[in-house]
Amino acid sequence: MGLTDAPEPDQIEINLFGPGFGECCLVHVGANEWVIVDSCVEPSTRRIPALQYLSSLGVDPARQVKLIVATHWHDDHIRGLADIVEACPGAVFCASGALRRSEFLATITAFNNGPEITAGSGVAELNTIVNLLERRKTPRRVAAPQRVLATLPMDWPDDKRCTIVSLSPSDAQFDKALVSIGELLPASPETIRPRLILNITICRLSFG
Repeated sequence: MGLTDAPEPDQIEINLFGPGFGECCLVHVGANEWVIVDSCVEPSTRRIPALQYLSSLGVDPARQVKLIVATHWHDDHIRGLADIVEACPGAVFCASGALRRSEFLATITAFNNGPEITAGSGVAELNTIVNLLERRKTPRRVAAPQRVLATLPMDWPDDKRCTIVSLSPSDAQFDKALVSIGELLPASPETIRPRLILNITICRLSFG
């Protein structure tokens, strides 16, 4: 099998993409089903490497990407993620529960209503994703310690499938995320600058 050939149905393949240290992870979990963790953009072409790679293999992301995971809100890991979500309408979307709380929704509202908030491209990316998911009624999962996000491939026997489990965010990380999101909200006419958001979701893959 060459690098331009799709993996065999019973092969696991893990790809890392990114201008830095592998900001996007693309995993073949078997039976031509795929998982995408985070995203990045190729600096010169502005294309999405994960989608480019799937296209080169003849994979249809609309049908064959089953899970998209957003681990955290740093521009280098979320840039281009809205394009991935748009290209993969059949995928379940997973992120920290902090992104469903009132603090985050208020931040999105402030971003939509004017220039009071300058939190980088991450806010714009998440705003697009939230609106897209709401419009499609796409299934979602909330990451939490020891929570099963998916069991893939869907049509395989249980002892042959891959179980994807989130190991975080912890309660402390969740609380810090809410504080950080809340601090983005404009409390005065001055512009509020972004702070570090610490809700990290880590995925473990186990195979039957």
